[in-house]
Amino acid sequence: MSARMPVNVMESELDAADVHGWLERVIDGDDVSLIGSSTLARVCSSAVDPLEIAVALEVAGISHAVATDRYNRADVFALARTLWSRLPLRPALAQPATLPRPGDRHDLARGLLYVLPALMLLAVTNAFDLQLARWVLPLAISWGWGLGQVAAFTGYRMQGAELSDQATIMVRVVAGAAVSTLLISIVTTSFAGGGATALVATTLLVTYMATSAILLVRAEERWLALLLLPGALASAFVLVGANGSMVSRTVAIVFIGGSFLGVVCRALRRAKLHVDKTSRGRFGSRDVLSGSGHLLHGVICGLAVSLVVIRTGHASAENNFGRVLLTVPLLAALGVMEWQLHSFRSRIAHLTHSLESIEDFPRPARRVFFRSLAICVAAMAIPAGGVMIAVRIHGGDIVVGALILQCVLGAVLFTDLIMVLLDRLEIVLRSWLIGIAAAGVSLLATLALTNRDLGESVFPSACLLVAVVLVLLLFEAREVVSAAMNH
Repeated sequence: MSARMPVNVMESELDAADVHGWLERVIDGDDVSLIGSSTLARVCSSAVDPLEIAVALEVAGISHAVATDRYNRADVFALARTLWSRLPLRPALAQPATLPRPGDRHDLARGLLYVLPALMLLAVTNAFDLQLARWVLPLAISWGWGLGQVAAFTGYRMQGAELSDQATIMVRVVAGAAVSTLLISIVTTSFAGGGATALVATTLLVTYMATSAILLVRAEERWLALLLLPGALASAFVLVGANGSMVSRTVAIVFIGGSFLGVVCRALRRAKLHVDKTSRGRFGSRDVLSGSGHLLHGVICGLAVSLVVIRTGHASAENNFGRVLLTVPLLAALGVMEWQLHSFRSRIAHLTHSLESIEDFPRPARRVFFRSLAICVAAMAIPAGGVMIAVRIHGGDIVVGALILQCVLGAVLFTDLIMVLLDRLEIVLRSWLIGIAAAGVSLLATLALTNRDLGESVFPSACLLVAVVLVLLLFEAREVVSAAMNH
């Protein structure tokens, strides 16, 4: 999901070397009578409040981590106050601020781009009467989410490079996604079974997730929707028609397969054999380290979704109707999360430009965050209630706890995305790892001290995982949001 929303993955100005050189001269007390050539230097020299300097630092890529690690300051605000006290004022003509747009109906509709592939997968399995191994979806979601994050990171890191160089690097990312997924699937098949069908399905799903992330990074949602439309219409036809008929299989191959190939070709267009050695898109060791962090983050999020949405569904195996509807709340909230991500960013930007003092920022910023969080949770709670009613009318039972847990997971995922947006991936990873450790200890203790089997023990461990991560993220989010000025 967060592939659509840019984050500060590196110092973002094109003249980053000049930015750091100028900042170091100012901090060291050197002569600052000569204004630097970077946009940051010009903005800071004409600022009328330390808040304006803090915003300029954030926009230039001087994040909290950079301010603390490289410049030995408590945060971006402390660095801004240092510049404010040392720079002489150089008035400049005011330019209208370009603020991020708020969320709108397009963000809500974007949620369909996450739902349609699930519909297409269901149609293909029905058309060919396939029974996918239980590990296929958890592995595809987890590894695909992680590689989608890598594709998004790479796309933003490559901004400014030639389009052909961007496409060439993306070909390597997608090829790596396909090969790594195939190898992992082969190992998994040797232990858990599944056959060639599982291998192909998992590889295609992960490849699609990586290529669709590329299109989202490029803001090509309309192309993605257009390419998925034939597959979506064909899926409806296949699901309504007779399963396993020659017509339904032909439609699935031609239209759903065509949609998949269209997405891949669109994402990898203009690729060439190699990247120019002088290209701005070349990667360094810091990029590999950052990309690894995003990979781990995506894999963990995918595992959490798989554990809560897919694994707990087996608890109601006797009720097929209820199990099918179990994923509805999370899918219904995806568009709302996109909407609130944009709305949060826009509200923070407007708040930053409307305040007269830095001290007035933290409390309203926290209100903005909790308002967006409440809307996302409500967007899951309402359809969850509808699912409960529908299952009751149908005459079956559903795991109410699984729906409640799914709503809590939605709160975790949205808070997670906000923290990553504000360049605090390290806090997010630490929170997830602590939650995983707590859930693992709980699972082992339950298996050792009770007569429950593994399936019965997973749900309480999942509850503990989600609860621990939510508490840790909300505790950190209060401070992180309070210190966030503009991203």
